[in-house]
Amino acid sequence: AVQLVKGLTCESCDVQVLDMRSDKAAQARAKQYGVKRVPAIVVNGRLADCCQTGAVDAAALRALGVGSPA
Repeated sequence: AVQLVKGLTCESCDVQVLDMRSDKAAQARAKQYGVKRVPAIVVNGRLADCCQTGAVDAAALRALGVGSPA
């Protein structure tokens, strides 16, 4: 999932990778976004639909604007 997102985004895009195993702040953010499974991808404050129901999907991420200039 990390490689897919990094492959879709530009060098100046803000991509944050959080490890919920030991990072309490990351766990709190995951709860805030409704993450129930990993990997999970949040785009502009919204949990990607593909991450709620199935595997990470490049088309779904592009539909959310990943890879497009803001």
